Amino acid sequence: MGGDGGSIPGRRDLVKEPGKVVTAEDVTYGASKDWKWTHCSISNNKLEMPIVCDYFGNLFNKEVVLTHWYHKTLTSEFKHIEKFKYDVIAINKDTLKWNTEHNTFECPITSIVANHKNHNFYLIRKCGCVMSQKALSMLCGGGGEDAWMANLQKCIICGRDIENKTENPLWIIPLNPSGSEKARLSELWNQHKDKIRAIIKQEKQPIKRANKNSSHNDDNEDKNENDSKEKEKNDANDNSNQSKKSEKQNKSKLKQQLKAELLRQKLEINKSAFGKRKFPETIDRAIENKKKKSKVFASLFTDNQDNNTTTYHFSGGGSGGL
Repeated sequence: MGGDGGSIPGRRDLVKEPGKVVTAEDVTYGASKDWKWTHCSISNNKLEMPIVCDYFGNLFNKEVVLTHWYHKTLTSEFKHIEKFKYDVIAINKDTLKWNTEHNTFECPITSIVANHKNHNFYLIRKCGCVMSQKALSMLCGGGGEDAWMANLQKCIICGRDIENKTENPLWIIPLNPSGSEKARLSELWNQHKDKIRAIIKQEKQPIKRANKNSSHNDDNEDKNENDSKEKEKNDANDNSNQSKKSEKQNKSKLKQQLKAELLRQKLEINKSAFGKRKFPETIDRAIENKKKKSKVFASLFTDNQDNNTTTYHFSGGGSGGL
């Protein structure tokens, strides 16, 4: 119909478009084409921080890939991960902008969400920052479609210097690349993996040295603090011992003084009792009692009331008095 002036047909009415090609991915995951952007490539669980990436652009949950690497259960697709600290890259969680609605990340500059439509995302190896190609072209473009790659000297997010691009051709990694791009990355990795590992090892040495120095300084500070505490403890013990010793000496000195005073008082008593050559009162009472009981004993004594003295007679003759 048409052509008679009654209607104006559009292109879709005149051209029959070819049917949509169904891929294996569509059959496996159905409508979810963003699976590899939202799920771990090994466990198929949702991506969760911390996230790591290999040099082929595959995304993993760090705990999952570390567990499989440790138990040597990685499939043949990921056998290239031989040394965990060199063969995977940690995505910088401080600069990564996470989109909770889509359970994936987005470009922190353009806010483009990472999915199968906007699949041009890159990871800079040295700093771990993730950004979209559109942001790179906007800030470092000029001179061609891929001019940003030659013009990029610093990370456009964190400002860290880019490493030597000739020494490490894998200084930037495309995330979830196409099959042909992944084959190119695999070839570069097999050629330069020893050099890349050496570069990473050299980068980690200053960090280890700094951590070691920091640890050594902390140990010295702890040692000095412990020595100071030990010295204070010893000084306190010495002071306590000295105080106890001084107290003991004072007690001993006081005891000696008390003994001397008692001895002095005893001597005074003895002196007052015998100094005038008089019998003590107890002896006088004993003599009086004896005189009362025995006349013979009483006859030995003659009392002089005037002089208040007592005269006693010796059996052999003679007499004496007190």
